[in-house]
Amino acid sequence: MYCASWYGGDNMPQFEVELTVFCTIEIAQSVLDGVLTDEWRAQFYALTTPQDVADHLAYNMVVHRAGLSQLDGFADHPDRDARVFGEEWV
Repeated sequence: MYCASWYGGDNMPQFEVELTVFCTIEIAQSVLDGVLTDEWRAQFYALTTPQDVADHLAYNMVVHRAGLSQLDGFADHPDRDARVFGEEWV
């Protein structure tokens, strides 16, 4: 939670926002093999299925326009190991 006084106090308007995007993501098997381990989860995120990994990567790659190597926990993988395509914002 952000401190309201830091961001202008009680006079700041608040907005509800929904972001919806459909896309396809290709992920190298080496990425999935490295992520779906207890050791990796203890250090980074509680991703337990390939779909969890796909959701996490696609969100960050689309919304933040980040390459795979820029994402926390994936710096040891080249960007070519995950590719998002067919983005369709709704």
